Parts: sequence; structure tokens; C-alpha cells
Amino acid sequence: MSVARELTCASSFTGGVDDAHISLGVTENIQMTNYHIHQIIEYLLSQVEFPFDSIDVEESLDDVLVHFGIDETFTAVEEAEIRRYILPRGINFQISEMQRLRQQWQVGA
Repeated sequence: MSVARELTCASSFTGGVDDAHISLGVTENIQMTNYHIHQIIEYLLSQVEFPFDSIDVEESLDDVLVHFGIDETFTAVEEAEIRRYILPRGINFQISEMQRLRQQWQVGA
């Protein structure tokens, strides 16, 4: 459906084109916010080093983000979306750290 058709349909149901512009703007804003959040997620996933475990991601996501130069305020829904994608990186770091410690212990034993 074209934007003009959407505006026409929306104006016939909401009582005016101004309402249609407002609702269309909200949708575009939500899409831009989602796009921005996923850009941040892609940036974090592209980092070679991720020195945070799952507890860091769960309990102090702000510190993790600031470490990578991201100093923004997010809604609870946005934070949950970021955690959903970043948590596996934290778990991988935790597992690799345990393997490193185990190898270090075996060499010393």
C-alpha cells in the first residue's frame, strides 16, 4: 500500500489528515528507533574483544555499553533487546575464561 493510500485510509477513519500524519510519524519513529538499536547491536557483535561475562551483561549493561563508547539512555524494552543479542557474547567470554583457567591450572599441576 502506498503512503498516499495509507494517508487516505487513515484520514477517513481518524477524521483528518493531520491525525494520519501523526500516526505515520510515530510508526516511522519506532522503526528508526529499532534500526538504531540494531545498529548498536551489530556494532557490539562486531567487536573482536568482548571482556564481559553474562553477569556483567545482565546486571550492568550500562557499563558494558560505555566501555564501547555508547553513552545513551534506553527504555526497558530497548535494553532487553540489546541484552538478548549480547548475552551470548558474555556467555562465550565466561566459557573461554573458564577454559583458560583450567588450562592454566593443568599446566601448574
